[in-house]
Amino acid sequence: MDCKEYRTAFNAALDRRDPNSLAPEYRSHLESCQACKAWTANMLLIDEELYAIANEPVDVPHELMEKVGQILAKERHVEQWDLVKTYTVRATVAIVPGIALAIIFRLLPGVPREIPTMLFPAAGALMLLLGQLVRPRVRNAGGE
Repeated sequence: MDCKEYRTAFNAALDRRDPNSLAPEYRSHLESCQACKAWTANMLLIDEELYAIANEPVDVPHELMEKVGQILAKERHVEQWDLVKTYTVRATVAIVPGIALAIIFRLLPGVPREIPTMLFPAAGALMLLLGQLVRPRVRNAGGE
């Protein structure tokens, strides 16, 4: 067992918040190696300080909270506008084929006038149904 192996195992145990879970061979190395004893004591001290800092309450200035709220509200507005644009495109895609089919069938000789009138709402409803099966993806604030 060398110091590098010990330190790797200790860091893994520390990440799990359980430095006492080291196997016996690591403990025996710690007992015999002064460098690793000092290193372990420093690591435990650093970990304890970082843990205390991470769990310490933070006073956030009111102005900063207002600014963050404004940015989030703006992002929500952008996301809502993206949804409006997406659904407008979907509605257009649903309506245009119905209109096209109605015009084509109206121009064909021998087709009863009721057929194009029935095709328009049927084609539109089918396209809207298909559009609802796939939910629109809205970018998050990071643009992903």
